[in-house]
Amino acid sequence: MAFIPFVAQAQTSTILINDVSTIITSVSKKDDDIEVLHNKDVLIVDGVINKISDHIEVKTDKTIEGKGKILQAGFVDTHDHLWQVDIRSCGNEHNLYGWIRDCDLLPAKAQFTKDEAFAAIRTSTYDLINTGVTTVMDWNHTMTRGQTWGGLDALQQSGLRYVMAFNPSTDDTFNKDAYKLKSAIDKDPLGHMELASHPAIYMEATAKKAVELAKELKVSVNFHYLENRTDDQLEQHTKVLKRIGADKVPLILNHVVHPTDDEIAWMKDIHAKLTHNALSNMRLASGVMPLGKLHKAGLTVGLGLDGAANDNADFFTLMKATVGLQRASHEDPTVYPSYKDVELLATIEGAKVLGLESSVGTVEVGKQADLILLNPNTSNMGATWDSVAQVTLEAQPRNVEMVMVAGKILKENGKVIITDEPLSALLAKNKQTVERFKTKYTKTKGDAPF
Repeated sequence: MAFIPFVAQAQTSTILINDVSTIITSVSKKDDDIEVLHNKDVLIVDGVINKISDHIEVKTDKTIEGKGKILQAGFVDTHDHLWQVDIRSCGNEHNLYGWIRDCDLLPAKAQFTKDEAFAAIRTSTYDLINTGVTTVMDWNHTMTRGQTWGGLDALQQSGLRYVMAFNPSTDDTFNKDAYKLKSAIDKDPLGHMELASHPAIYMEATAKKAVELAKELKVSVNFHYLENRTDDQLEQHTKVLKRIGADKVPLILNHVVHPTDDEIAWMKDIHAKLTHNALSNMRLASGVMPLGKLHKAGLTVGLGLDGAANDNADFFTLMKATVGLQRASHEDPTVYPSYKDVELLATIEGAKVLGLESSVGTVEVGKQADLILLNPNTSNMGATWDSVAQVTLEAQPRNVEMVMVAGKILKENGKVIITDEPLSALLAKNKQTVERFKTKYTKTKGDAPF
């Protein structure tokens, strides 16, 4: 990853991306294809796509050369845990339950501080920018107040568009932070908020509190659901969700690896939105989401990196695995999604999951300029048969030459722009946190459920 110390400039009012060879708009066509434009100029005014046309003649504050390059909407990461940069590779011999027990609860055991949370989440945001993510949903866990507020500071300094989830507890004093967090996020044009919890019988009270707060604050509620084969049997996810009234609020469900046909019908009836976390499910041996069946049922699905269980933020690998897992498990190259379908899952479908489709997810006039520019003139992308599949099959983070969110450039000339303390200082803080976490780490035997 290429990082350089650099103080970001103020948002440039008028930007022209000149003579772009290929624009993947993420706009679906009637024949199930994706609209692709060639040799067009893209004009951005005050952070919004103003015009897409041939030879735009206008005075600009900045011009970016697009000849020989690919422009597309930035990736939408619909499910992540950014603090987990501090537990990457932890518990790599475990399934979901062993990993949670050994690694995922460490912030609570160690009382994660605000400075530690900021360093972890800010580091993760640089990793996301490097791979072309422009919108991230950060399921923060909020195990401590420091984790909550350090996380918000990091997201707001990142320049990314974000959705931050607050996890309530049984402590009403702690839960007052939900109102303060909503107020702080509402002041940020790039920010959005959700409530989150886990729909297990042993956490039903806090899951119910999440639903109650979501109703009060008029936001979505976000749950992990049917991630492991034993979840519905042992934790009774579906029964809990129905008992707490989660089907009465906008609902986002993550993983959804082992749903029954009745549960798929129920999700469709309540208009639930889903996230697919292919690499995380592989790492934790959770199984393969029945993506084709969910798509056929008419459910909206986006892609999520899912924190440490994904082990890095390479969105291109996530896209390729999303297609590859379905083909391998079905032994059929025609199953959903195709390599063109997954481009939509990574952009506009992810925006739909987060309720942001009117603002981001496609390259269209009137949309926010959340864009990435790829340089395919490299050994891994230098020759191709298909410009859309090329992004999924061949691209790597190093091909992402430019990233912008609302017209503000976060990566330029292939280098992520460092806007606050040096990356070396953030990494040093993370290393200290890892060492502190290790003092609270207890390795368990086996992967038995709770």
